Amino acid sequence: MPGAALSRPIARRRVGEALVERLSLTSLSLAGAAFEAIVYRDLLDGGEHLALTRGDPGADAAPLVRVRCECLIGDLFGGERCGCRARLEQALAEVAAAEAGVLVYVRGPGTVAAGLASGHCGEGCDEEIAARILADLEVAPVPDLAVV
Repeated sequence: MPGAALSRPIARRRVGEALVERLSLTSLSLAGAAFEAIVYRDLLDGGEHLALTRGDPGADAAPLVRVRCECLIGDLFGGERCGCRARLEQALAEVAAAEAGVLVYVRGPGTVAAGLASGHCGEGCDEEIAARILADLEVAPVPDLAVV
């Protein structure tokens, strides 16, 4: 992710620091499969994010990785203005079908009103947070992190 290291304040702290911490862990059944849900906190801004893991993605050489940027209206309420819920459900189904995988759900930086006004659902989240969560899960770096 060229240039991502400078996208947030306190860039000089980045080398060797996780900048995310695990807050809680629970088991969930989603899309017909067993997942572990791990809540993370961003130590720079206090935002909370979610990793849904299947199997042991850190032990797999090539786990399936999906990143979803929050779209409250689409993801939660199924808003018809965007296809966000369908993309989230597709990503979840793909991870559920894999032996090992992870869906990282990154909370958005903006307000609901700003998202509705701009029409940019599920866009603009901080992919660096996803990369740090994947590192905490010991998932090898993903060269071109795909955001769904």
